[in-house]
Amino acid sequence: MKHELFPWLILFLPLLSVAVIALFTLHSKVLSSLISIGAVVTGFVLTCLFIAANGFHPEVTETSISWLSIGGLNVDFGLKLDLPRTRLSIDLVEQEIGDPGADPIRWDMDGAE
Repeated sequence: MKHELFPWLILFLPLLSVAVIALFTLHSKVLSSLISIGAVVTGFVLTCLFIAANGFHPEVTETSISWLSIGGLNVDFGLKLDLPRTRLSIDLVEQEIGDPGADPIRWDMDGAE
């Protein structure tokens, strides 16, 4: 399997699992939870494989596919791997977990007038 497909699979696996659960397994709690957890675990494994294959800073950070093409109208759908923003999000979550009562971003408004 091509590693270029991994970001797309990682993005759409949860959506696919929701569709399968909603359409086929809504009345079975055990099967629905297995499908949901399986999608999350598979996404994690694919993320690890993608990072192992391409490094933490992949060469190609943007990818797109043609979503709709009618005459002269072309609509593309794309992904952008934005690692600094992802790292900032992880830092904010880690800070919140470390001190649940703390504000992750402290705004010093006392001196501003």
